[in-house]
Amino acid sequence: MTGPILTTPRMRLRPLTRGDVPAFHRQWNLAEVGRFLWDGKPVAEATVQEVIAASESSFAGAGYGLFAASTAETAEGASPVGFCGLRPAEGQRDPEILYAFDPAFWGRGYALESARAVLEFAFTSLGLPRVTAGANPANPASWRVLERAGLRRTGLVHTAIEDLYTYEAVRDPVAPDPPAKDPE
Repeated sequence: MTGPILTTPRMRLRPLTRGDVPAFHRQWNLAEVGRFLWDGKPVAEATVQEVIAASESSFAGAGYGLFAASTAETAEGASPVGFCGLRPAEGQRDPEILYAFDPAFWGRGYALESARAVLEFAFTSLGLPRVTAGANPANPASWRVLERAGLRRTGLVHTAIEDLYTYEAVRDPVAPDPPAKDPE
């Protein structure tokens, strides 16, 4: 497992690994999850493997990627209840925050708690200047998470697939720079 572990009072976020393929293949194919995450299309196991490989590569190259989320109520070694993290946004220099959770864990604030932890990591540990996001207008739960996490809505874009509200969070310009990395 390459990458940092993020913790909150109720959660543990660790980089996705190849061992997570079965859990996310199941979750991402749930109708409630796949509706907005995959536009309702079935997700092949190979696609889950590709997403995890891309996340591992992103952690190695950029220092960020996708985190598997576990809660205090899930047993050690249990399947993740969801994920949250950053990925390179197509055609943009700033990463986007992305998350999805198993519907059995909706309504408990885990997406918000994870998003806040990932944003803190992005701005404090990585010193990123900006994080973006997109949310389907028909998914108010997602855009409420983004807004409560501190992102502000910047507009509406029309993609080839759907309309998306766009969001951004900008690093506080007076925040201290992240700690310097030791040369290897």
